[in-house]
Amino acid sequence: VYQMRLKEEKIGKQRDEEEQIRAQLMKTFAEDDRIEQMNEHKRRMKTEEHKREANRLVELRREMYEQQREAERAGHAELKVEESKRQVVIEEERRRLISEHAADLKDFLPKGTLESLDDYALMHRA
Repeated sequence: VYQMRLKEEKIGKQRDEEEQIRAQLMKTFAEDDRIEQMNEHKRRMKTEEHKREANRLVELRREMYEQQREAERAGHAELKVEESKRQVVIEEERRRLISEHAADLKDFLPKGTLESLDDYALMHRA
C-alpha cells in the first residue's frame, strides 16, 4: 500500500511537472507569437514607409522635371522675343539705309536688296 501511494504521488508529481512545463511552454510560445506578430507588424510598417518614400521621391523628381521644362519654355519664349526685337531693329536699319543711299546706288544694288514695293517707294522718295 505504501509503495502504491508513493507510486501514485510520483505519478502525480510527474503530472504536475508536465502541467507546469506545458504551461511554461504555452507561455513561451504565446510570447514568441506576440514577438513574431510585432516583428511582422514592424516589417509591414517599414515596407509601407519605404513605399511612401519611394512615391515621394518619384513625385519630387516629376516636379523638378516639370520645373525644368517650364524654365526651358520660358527661356525659349524669351529668346523668341529677343529675336523678334532684333529683327525689328534690323528691318528698321535696312529701310533707313535704303531710303538714304539706295537712290545713289540703284544701278549697283544686288538682286533681292529691294524686297517689296515699299522698298522701291522708299528708294524713290529719297
